[in-house]
Amino acid sequence: FPYSVKGAKKLEGEVVIGHGVAVANAADRGHPVGVELLLYVIHGCLHLCGYDDRTDRQQAEMRAKERHYLAALGLPDVADS
Repeated sequence: FPYSVKGAKKLEGEVVIGHGVAVANAADRGHPVGVELLLYVIHGCLHLCGYDDRTDRQQAEMRAKERHYLAALGLPDVADS
């Protein structure tokens, strides 16, 4: 989550990922846990960059960004699974 003061030129923050949650979600969704963990890293980094997912519009924008970065890494689209 962002630590930086609004308008600051330096990005600071921390992304916390629940490994157990990722293991369970990956199993439920039928893809590797490593991909699920990477999705969480991407999602957290997007939050640090100022993206949010509180509204439907924001959520759609964030899913599109997640898909973009997963594809750039050659990984399957698991953003909506």
